[in-house]
Amino acid sequence: MRKGDLEMKKILISGFVLLFSSAIYAYDIVPKVSVDLPGTFRSDYDVQASGAVGAEARYAVNDYISLGTGFEYLLQRAVSNKTSGYFSDKNFNFVPVYISVLLYPFGNFPSYRPYFKVDGGYNVAFMIDDSVDSSSGLYASAALGIELLEKYVFEMAASRYEAKDNGENITYKKVSFKAGYKFTI
Repeated sequence: MRKGDLEMKKILISGFVLLFSSAIYAYDIVPKVSVDLPGTFRSDYDVQASGAVGAEARYAVNDYISLGTGFEYLLQRAVSNKTSGYFSDKNFNFVPVYISVLLYPFGNFPSYRPYFKVDGGYNVAFMIDDSVDSSSGLYASAALGIELLEKYVFEMAASRYEAKDNGENITYKKVSFKAGYKFTI
């Protein structure tokens, strides 16, 4: 059997497994946009307000708990030039990939469902102007959210991103407001 035929079989089998598993389980997909308030970079630099886009897939374990996975792309943001130093006036981005646990304290109400969410993951990409030996790090977030009319999602989240550049540890912290639209596949 040729290598190309074997690869095609793997792709087809993977596709059938994916189709079969999605027919058994219902997943909620939530594309989101967010407005990020000014944050802190390494505790001694300010970061200007910006935004982010991302998406999550959620699986309801029961009426009170959901598990999820997702990613977020932080649009380019600028470190303030008010403080002099290596990181002053640089632009940077993060791309975290994470898993989530969502807790719904009041269960499943059709009109509204408040929740508490915890994310943990890894920044698969960290980009900064004129980087010197940069590397990504851990990602963590906690959010309060609400689902309205079973399809609109609103969150207020506090997030922490870690990375390294120029031999120095970087921690970026921010608060953001997120909005999304939930649909089920």
